[in-house]
Amino acid sequence: VYSDPAEFFAKTYPTVALQHLPERVVEPAPAAEAGELDEDFPRIVGLDTTLGGGNAHALLATYHLLEHRDAIGNLADFIDDPLAERFMKVDRPFRTAVIDGEAISATEARATDAADHPPTQTLWGELVYQLLGLEAYRRIESYDQDRNVPAGDLLADLFRDTDAYHLILMDELALYLE
Repeated sequence: VYSDPAEFFAKTYPTVALQHLPERVVEPAPAAEAGELDEDFPRIVGLDTTLGGGNAHALLATYHLLEHRDAIGNLADFIDDPLAERFMKVDRPFRTAVIDGEAISATEARATDAADHPPTQTLWGELVYQLLGLEAYRRIESYDQDRNVPAGDLLADLFRDTDAYHLILMDELALYLE
């Protein structure tokens, strides 16, 4: 169910709480493409729920919404109908990074065992690899392997050179920070 976006949304009831995160994440994209994005629009959305409060479900819904929007038959059930219509017309791609604080550590940030995944050492390295790919990661690899924060201009340049919208989904970040 969780890996199949069509099945996930077909079996998920669109509660108000579940609709909130996807709408907040989706809203800037059509506005930006129309030149209507308010620069004061909050870029960080935090979920404040208790254990069992639906964080993982909301994060997964948001991930599928951005990565597989064409596979969701009932999109207007999960985000406001006019927004859903505008969202489907967004031309720029979405790139999503998924960070699970239970699966990474301060000494190894690699989020998967895939053979082609570089041995990322820091959260910065993992985010750059997931959002921008291997070529971009190679540009910051020495920082990552030395466990240093990349120079601010370097990160800004890497993200400026892409035409995609970027979303970082983080869960259990407190466990990573321990």
